[in-house]
Amino acid sequence: MATSYGNTKIVSPTFPKVLTKKTLPPVIDEENPIPDKYEGDIIFNKTIYSLSEFKNKTDFGFSELVNTTPNINIQQFFDLYNELFFDIPKEGENSHTTIIQTSIDYLDNYVSPLQAIIDSKDVEIQSLNQQLLAVQGELASLQLEIEQEEALELSQEAQWLATYGAVDDPILKLSWLETNLDTFKAQGLLDNDRDSYFDNIKEDLIKAGAAAGNVDRSASQWKSDIDNVGGSTNTKKADLKAMVDKTTQNIISNAYEVITNAWKI
Repeated sequence: MATSYGNTKIVSPTFPKVLTKKTLPPVIDEENPIPDKYEGDIIFNKTIYSLSEFKNKTDFGFSELVNTTPNINIQQFFDLYNELFFDIPKEGENSHTTIIQTSIDYLDNYVSPLQAIIDSKDVEIQSLNQQLLAVQGELASLQLEIEQEEALELSQEAQWLATYGAVDDPILKLSWLETNLDTFKAQGLLDNDRDSYFDNIKEDLIKAGAAAGNVDRSASQWKSDIDNVGGSTNTKKADLKAMVDKTTQNIISNAYEVITNAWKI
């Protein structure tokens, strides 16, 4: 509608027609229904998802159903264990060895009641090994000493035999018998101490030596050659053979030990 004021015309503004919103029926929550009658100010907030968003946020599947309740208790387990004890193999899979090893692995710092005995035996074994090594070292030293002594004895025996020959009838030199004859006289072992007697008996010794060409010979051979000296008396021969026997005894008493001058009276 227009209104005129003098030459001015004012037109009233026109407004669009107001549309009224059609009332929609309320959303009913079957799990949490709204009571028919209520008092006070109650505000309901509910998030509504579209079908696609609901599928994205909701897991329609399941992976596993687990029964957390054990089938048997501890007492029942040990009752069954005692019943099956002798049926369980000693070694291998699901054996007594498996049970022992699993329990030991589970326990931290497990120490066997026998460990103290084992440790003491280990110490004892180590001590015995050390003693054994020490004894073996001593035996080796003794064996070496024995071998050295045996080698020395064999060497002395070889030298003695090379010098004197047989033990029971050693080889004698004329020079040895002449020296021992002088000792016999000095010790008063001759039947007569006169110088003339000594000169005669010494001459008989030289004759006995010359009978075999003055070569070294056995004691028994010397006594045989003394018996065969012509012009000599039985007394002189007895003195000479006694001197040979004494020389032989000295050599035998030092057999294999003393080599040099073993013949000296």
